[in-house]
Amino acid sequence: GNCKSEYYLEECIKKEIIINVDPEVELEVINTIAKELGIPAKINLRLAGFPLEHITSTAITTSSEWSKFGIDVKRANSVFQKVLDLDMLIPNGLMVHLGSQITDIKAYYTVLDTLINLIKDAQKIGFEVNEIDLGGGLGIQYFEVKDWDAIKIKIKNTRKENYTWANELIGYEYNPELKDLEWIGEELSCTYTPDVFIQKLFNKKYSANKTFKKKLEEIGTPKFVIEQGRSIVGNAGITIAKIGRVSKTPLGQNMVHVDAGVNFHTFGTAVPEQLHRIEIANNIEEGENFETFVAGNLCFTGDLLCKIKNKLLRKPKKGDYLLFYDTGAYSDFFASNANLFPRPAKVMVAKDGTHKLLVEREDLFGVFHRDLDWRSDKEKVHGVQK
Repeated sequence: GNCKSEYYLEECIKKEIIINVDPEVELEVINTIAKELGIPAKINLRLAGFPLEHITSTAITTSSEWSKFGIDVKRANSVFQKVLDLDMLIPNGLMVHLGSQITDIKAYYTVLDTLINLIKDAQKIGFEVNEIDLGGGLGIQYFEVKDWDAIKIKIKNTRKENYTWANELIGYEYNPELKDLEWIGEELSCTYTPDVFIQKLFNKKYSANKTFKKKLEEIGTPKFVIEQGRSIVGNAGITIAKIGRVSKTPLGQNMVHVDAGVNFHTFGTAVPEQLHRIEIANNIEEGENFETFVAGNLCFTGDLLCKIKNKLLRKPKKGDYLLFYDTGAYSDFFASNANLFPRPAKVMVAKDGTHKLLVEREDLFGVFHRDLDWRSDKEKVHGVQK
């Protein structure tokens, strides 16, 4: 992360964990702590500031010039020397995390080319690079390509069709050169599975008519690390919510209300264009298609689990359940107690239908257990007793 505590850094150094330095000023902090402990610190330099525009939503781009993360890649050579001048730091490698839901492999090639050239410079001054960590970010398939293309067209034309909430042009920006709207958000269709991505990354020729595998060999074949993240867990999770009401907005738009808010549902508050396939889970008989927005149960209007109209096979009713597909990556990670609602359970289901409870459903005691009784003279008297 970009703001590690001294305690966190101390524990990493004691346990000989490689630290990804972020930002540059952290170098002196780590060096000072390592000196106090009498233990050298092994580090990677996390770099950012690459010319990567619109490779995913700006909210989850972590390697561009507008990034809160990393060391400016243009300063890399100066930083290599700074590391060598600090006596308690052991250089180990370079790290870049492009962002999340990256669907264009060309972005990785751009970064890798820069890293290879920097490593050649680093080696000339004695900065050892034993590892290249490319982070994660590989996307998953939320929608089939044709379906996702159709959704983007509908979003673009929403002011004619009332397709998005409040007719927001979610994911679009006006491009004056094109004199048209341009998609700059997440791409929610990805044709690469992790195995295909790795195969192409290593074996496809790109710059100088060489493969990445060949370029690695030219610099001594350092360890190559990639963090799969969303790409291996995203499709593994489904969120189930119960319908409490079916109504219409004052403008006459269909609205389904469920017993879960955006606080349980991936990161829609951070990335408005984050969308999921939604289906009715029970009584799956087909009827007349029903297009609707889906609202959560929190106390603000932005609590929408789907900011585009979702087409259901029939009109749902109170007591039905909705399935939100592909929520395995972030729903539990972002879960919070907004409006003091307890967080939901998590269940693992095997292919044969057997299941096991992994995380218990939170109760109200769990929500309030950190609260202390301010009226008591004694320390740590909890205001809520089980």
